[in-house]
Amino acid sequence: AARISSKSKTVARRSPRRLRVIAFAYFLKGRRERPPDAPGVFKFIFVGSLVIGKRVDLLLRALAGLSARPFEVEIVGDGPVRTALERQANEKLPGRTVFLGTVRMNDAIDRIAAADCLVLPSAHDGWGAVVSEAQINGTPVVCSSSLELGIDIGLVDRVLIAGGARGVTSTL
Repeated sequence: AARISSKSKTVARRSPRRLRVIAFAYFLKGRRERPPDAPGVFKFIFVGSLVIGKRVDLLLRALAGLSARPFEVEIVGDGPVRTALERQANEKLPGRTVFLGTVRMNDAIDRIAAADCLVLPSAHDGWGAVVSEAQINGTPVVCSSSLELGIDIGLVDRVLIAGGARGVTSTL
């Protein structure tokens, strides 16, 4: 028998008598060919909305702690904090950060496949579909402990426990 979580039981108790279930499916296209790595340069990628809750600012502060190592980071997505993040990246990681804005889904998947590590430091994420995209393409994932489902079923390579930039730096 399937195990029902306490969260599910609470939702069921508080829900209206009539529930409308809307089916949701997320279909993955399959594994992409990984391009050859650039010699000596490790490539991090973040894909998502540039909003406060995604904590891209934390990622940038953490990467600044790795400044002695050769790496670059691509930020794919757009949102209300993009300008502030670009300013932070120019200050803390000059020449190492590329903001691509919103790209087509196939382009985002190709970029995930070409990266060495996807980082998703969100304060909360119900699923994080980019984790599935990374895993099917063999790209390791580091995400926050808020990505409960991905952690529960073993999709995540490393988990960022709540904490500041130093903890994230040591995980990366």
